[in-house]
Amino acid sequence: MLVGVALWWRQHQRSPSSSGAAAGSAASTAGGAAATGVAGGGAAPAPALGRLEGRVHDAAGAPVADAVIHVDADGQEARTVSARADGTFELADVAPGDYDVAAAGPGFVPGRDDGVAVRAGETTRVDLTLTAGGATVSGTVTDAIGGPIEGAVVTAALRRGALDRGQIGAAALTDRDGRYRLSLAPGSYGIVADHDDYLSAATTLELATAPVTLDLRLVPGGVVEGVVKDVATGAPVAGAVVRAMGDRLGVLESGGAHASMPTDASGRFRVAGLPPGSLGLRARVEADGRQGREAVQVSLGIGEAVTGVELWVEAVPYLAGRVVDEQGQGIAGATVFAMSAHRGEAEETDADGRFRVLGVEPGTYQLRAIHHRFQPGAPQPVTVGAAPVTAVVITLTASPRVVGRVEPATEASLTLDPDSGPAGFDTMMFSGAATNLSGADGRFELSPVTAGRHVVAARASDGRRGTATVEVPATGSVETVIQLEERGSIAGTVRDQRGAPVAGMSVSLRGGAAAQRRMIVNGVEVSADRVTTAADGSFVARGLDAGSYALTVLDERGGPVRGVGHKTGPLATVKLAANEQKRGVALVVELDDAVIRGVVNDASGRPKPDAWVRAVLRPEAFRGGHDADDDAAGPGSTMAVVTISDDGAGGAAAPVLTDEQGRFELAHLRRGTYDLVAEADRGALHGRTARVATGTSATITLTGLGAVAGVVTVGGAPAADYWIEVAAQGEPGRRQRVRAADGRFRIDRLAPGAYTVAARTEAGRGTAEATVTTGATVEVAIELAGDATLRGRVLDGAGQPRASLAILNVPAGLGGGSFSFEGPPAMTGADGRFELTAPAGTWKLLALDGGTPLVLGADVTVTAGQALDLGDLTPTPLRPPGADAGP
Repeated sequence: MLVGVALWWRQHQRSPSSSGAAAGSAASTAGGAAATGVAGGGAAPAPALGRLEGRVHDAAGAPVADAVIHVDADGQEARTVSARADGTFELADVAPGDYDVAAAGPGFVPGRDDGVAVRAGETTRVDLTLTAGGATVSGTVTDAIGGPIEGAVVTAALRRGALDRGQIGAAALTDRDGRYRLSLAPGSYGIVADHDDYLSAATTLELATAPVTLDLRLVPGGVVEGVVKDVATGAPVAGAVVRAMGDRLGVLESGGAHASMPTDASGRFRVAGLPPGSLGLRARVEADGRQGREAVQVSLGIGEAVTGVELWVEAVPYLAGRVVDEQGQGIAGATVFAMSAHRGEAEETDADGRFRVLGVEPGTYQLRAIHHRFQPGAPQPVTVGAAPVTAVVITLTASPRVVGRVEPATEASLTLDPDSGPAGFDTMMFSGAATNLSGADGRFELSPVTAGRHVVAARASDGRRGTATVEVPATGSVETVIQLEERGSIAGTVRDQRGAPVAGMSVSLRGGAAAQRRMIVNGVEVSADRVTTAADGSFVARGLDAGSYALTVLDERGGPVRGVGHKTGPLATVKLAANEQKRGVALVVELDDAVIRGVVNDASGRPKPDAWVRAVLRPEAFRGGHDADDDAAGPGSTMAVVTISDDGAGGAAAPVLTDEQGRFELAHLRRGTYDLVAEADRGALHGRTARVATGTSATITLTGLGAVAGVVTVGGAPAADYWIEVAAQGEPGRRQRVRAADGRFRIDRLAPGAYTVAARTEAGRGTAEATVTTGATVEVAIELAGDATLRGRVLDGAGQPRASLAILNVPAGLGGGSFSFEGPPAMTGADGRFELTAPAGTWKLLALDGGTPLVLGADVTVTAGQALDLGDLTPTPLRPPGADAGP
């Protein structure tokens, strides 16, 4: 799993922040057992397989004959099967491991059983009970020309937390007419349609009680076939997995990753369902960590097959070790993150707490581990060279717990410290403990938490809510009871510009408290209350405290909808007294059809058939519809997080093909503004049209592509190992690792335009400007200058060290109160000390505390290669000049 994060912060008015150090971890690179692997040109013997069988029935024990069962586990191919008439099912040849098994059937809320253990040579049985109910999601899955696709798998993953990508809880198989039907409980879902011969289509869905029709269109995928061989022996490699990665198109889109089945005994592979354009292919042997050092580039047309590709693997570095508790016992199921400035990898520990992180490049990583029963460990720098690092030991400290119940007993979402916003970048990204659910009996448990005073909030699905203040001990647990209350409410209607009621959309209510901390994830504000409109357009938001609320309407994909005569953002502000029941709030929205239509032309202006067109959300969409002058809900700060995954699941909509007249239609979009990207002729032609709103049309003109090449030097000598990135202003960059004795690099398939070319090594960085023209290669030369090193210690007002703070350097003279960063920040240790590198220039140092930046001393000016000790620093509030501005 590869994860990247960008974060923006903005401030209206500084609100008080809390202080306190998070519990850390002990880590070392000695004393742990090394992970073992298989050497040589072959592969480990295939493990013995197990069998999974079971039955799906309703609450009365009657079989659910048309149930669909989805079986999934990390590192294994997901499998989907239909139940027989008697509700039974079976899967043979199942690799040993722990599986999540979910069952769904029309008219039933899905059921699941997690952690089902399958053992070699044994049969494991599972029994799944489905409860009648749920809202219906149905539609068709068709190909690019509208033909039905039989046997496609449509999955729904319920997302509960701020950064939760969801766990698949239901699946359906399409029939001969491409139709599917799911019954789901209300909530926020990621919906994905998959078929081996097509590219996946993914979207998000806010589901209430009303039925939803969702049609999905798949584009024929290409196929790459070839063989994997070992560099040392030249022998074919069995059991290798081949991954294909496309170009990153937008803030949320990495281009999509596609993995093959393990290579056969002769080392042969086949990767299907690939997008058109240029793809980078790399093989990895999970058994011993061998992989290709560089990706092999392959160009594909739509639905085209490329054969005869050779991929080579060799021994490369990796990180291995063990996660243990304070008694030295292994912790199973902990997630270990290894993050560098350019990439991140994550793996789970086995039953003995052992882990191995593959795919790491030489360099310095922040290594840490998390588990829901333990405090998130503080980051530990680990340097990877040419050889694997195999003896890492990470010790986690057991976390205290908050346990209790809500009354009256019901299912409710539980949130820790909701009024103080995110607990900070470090806790938000690595604790995973922000939200939990109580059971039907009202019981809940929250962990990990830190010792001290906390506010626990509960909110039932009908809007009732309550809070309790608890003193969490250093060890053990504290129990509490939360009484659910009606409190105040706001009710009204949502209608479109023609006066018709609008059903199935969300009304987001932000505000209430005097100071607000907003949390926005991929453009959707998860810190706000949300209710869904009924068939007559009505809504009721219950359980509200006194205060001022800003009301925004979101479409079924989470995009803010414009009001008539208004820009995107809050459509009304409602002031609510204590326990007041406000009625008659009328919200009028200007709806479009959530479709972008247009035509793709070649350079001569003629329509271009069979071009691939995709809509990519603009970066401003990830601010959740917040406008610069929007202070209706009072002072506060905003933390906006963008998550990027290598599975391509963050895409706005499935790509479409142009018809014979070059026309295209992108449907089922989240309402908003997009950039449109088109490619044709196996990626040789490229076009982009920016800032196209849903409900409008656009023309995309294709042009030929160019390239950037050059040499990178350090101290006058070629740099043999470095990262290079080429980016147009305001666009995501193309980044790759370069290993060349002469220091030369080349990046192809660049659209004409102006680019910044940036090179970076552990020793320093440098940039150059380049203007790319069609069919030409522009040459640049980059000389690397060494980074400066900044060290210091962060203390609180009482002179005590501040641990686990994220430390950032941002340009001096920061204006508007906004900044962004990518990759993991430097972190203070238990003694409050930190070390970070920065290029020459003048910088402001910030510490992230509770999601709010604090200034560390005066601005600092450094020169290339300088080492500067800043001594002891005490944080002070950041007060940005002027009004709010975008990042």
